[in-house]
Amino acid sequence: MPVITGTQLALISQNLLKAAGASDEEAEIVTRFLVNANLAGVDSHGVVPNLFVYLQGVRSGTIKTRAKIEVRMDGPSTALIDGNWGFGQMTCSKAMEVAIDKARRTGVGAVGIFNCNHIGRLAEYTQMAVDNGMIGASHSPLSVLPF
Repeated sequence: MPVITGTQLALISQNLLKAAGASDEEAEIVTRFLVNANLAGVDSHGVVPNLFVYLQGVRSGTIKTRAKIEVRMDGPSTALIDGNWGFGQMTCSKAMEVAIDKARRTGVGAVGIFNCNHIGRLAEYTQMAVDNGMIGASHSPLSVLPF
């Protein structure tokens, strides 16, 4: 069985996403989250089971490339973000960035998202908070326990 490095896997993934119409930024972020899942041993959220589904979603129109992520409601500590059916990793990354910014200013940040596709491995988003010296929580549908 051939061995593919994380770097090689990322290059393949980015090229396929860009060929499907994803922006450079979308291809980089989605790929980073998928490859990081593989490297963390969470292959169910990695490249192989998800990239093909994402590419099919782009082709069918259920995933919109270059979707404009919009803050629909904005308060001192809360926000609600519309992903406009773009890549879930883009929407959820933006949501965590907004939550971190709000938490810096008010002590807590809580952000919801909607019109979003698969967001990948939840631990990626909690790690964003940790990297900023904060505690983070991610939650998905009722069928998924908070990480």
